Amino acid sequence: MTLPLRERKRRETERQIRTAARHLFIEHGYDAVNVEQVAAEANVSRRTVFNYFPSKEAILLQPDLDLTDAWRQIRDERPQDEPLWTSLTVVILTCMEVGRDWLLVLKRVEDTAPEMAQALYAATSPGTDELQAWAEARVPASAQPSARMQVNVATAAVGTAYHEWSIDEPFEVFLSLGQTYLAALGHGLENQ
Repeated sequence: MTLPLRERKRRETERQIRTAARHLFIEHGYDAVNVEQVAAEANVSRRTVFNYFPSKEAILLQPDLDLTDAWRQIRDERPQDEPLWTSLTVVILTCMEVGRDWLLVLKRVEDTAPEMAQALYAATSPGTDELQAWAEARVPASAQPSARMQVNVATAAVGTAYHEWSIDEPFEVFLSLGQTYLAALGHGLENQ
């Protein structure tokens, strides 16, 4: 589906602002960056930033429609006859890679503004809810408890990897830990 020109332009400006903000937050930390710096980095006015985001916090907390769409597409591309754990693992690892900048920002914010990190964690629950619904829709009703368990186990594995990863380490360390933990857990879940 192609978006109308106006919506495409709106998304492009929003993307430009988010990208600039993420870059600055990763480099300097959340508290050290102000809206004027974000506007300058995005090459837009301060007013334009506020036209898209009512506050600096909203840049992080408002749903990123591009990321949401990308994650949805990744889920939708998995073959319906693929075992759920296999699909779930591929989806999660691919979403981690696609969400690299967002995850880097989350990690940096966690280190520099812990109270904001809590708000960010709360803002991610719709993504987890969508993953849960996707997994349940792939299996018959009788297998839905197993699907819920698999999503919970997979997200716990990735959460463990995330907490072991340091912002000072390359992002690939996080990806590798996530892949290792998912693979280890998958041996008991592959045929579910």
